[in-house]
Amino acid sequence: KRHSIQEDLGDVENRDKDRDSEDPRSSGKRRHPTDSSQGSSRMPDSKRLLMDNPVWTEMASDYTYEELGQGSNLKAPPEILQDIDQDETSLHEIGRWGEQIVYHYLLQQKEADPSIMEVKWCNRENEKGAPYDMEISRKTDSGIVQTFIEVKTTKTDDKDMFEISSQQIQFAQEHRENFHIYRVFNAGDLERVRLVRIDNISLRMDQKQVRLWMMI
Repeated sequence: KRHSIQEDLGDVENRDKDRDSEDPRSSGKRRHPTDSSQGSSRMPDSKRLLMDNPVWTEMASDYTYEELGQGSNLKAPPEILQDIDQDETSLHEIGRWGEQIVYHYLLQQKEADPSIMEVKWCNRENEKGAPYDMEISRKTDSGIVQTFIEVKTTKTDDKDMFEISSQQIQFAQEHRENFHIYRVFNAGDLERVRLVRIDNISLRMDQKQVRLWMMI
């Protein structure tokens, strides 16, 4: 009898050990949700936070700006075929170069889309001080709709940050889907110039797909 009781107690201890190995709480150690030992409970890659590129919302990693063209596909107008000086060009000249690229691109869109009635380059003659650079008038079933475009230009392809004024932020929030930012990369290099669009910048900020920084 004593031998059988000891065997029974041994069976109980073994079962307790099995439960301990299955339940991480019994050891006082909590497993991370991404621990591969938990099989199907592993957190999807899309929901994990990466320290060098934090995913603030689910959509943050899904949103991609729209590529509009690059290099010869943009068909740059003859007046800007000369490359700007990559070392000694002022910010004003860089910005002007980018605006010419965007204006010419929009004119091509107007030719292909009969609903576009007018493309206006607000700063063509001189700086107006408006919170946008371009204005598109489009005919729709509900009337004339205007889209406002702010152009941001850099001389490199790897600069993710750009300056934006409080006036532009306020304007973006007021006009939402009718305010877009066009980014021109590699200004002055007609072989590598690249144009992308971020539409509805206010929505992107609300969803933390783009972030604002303060520099003092």
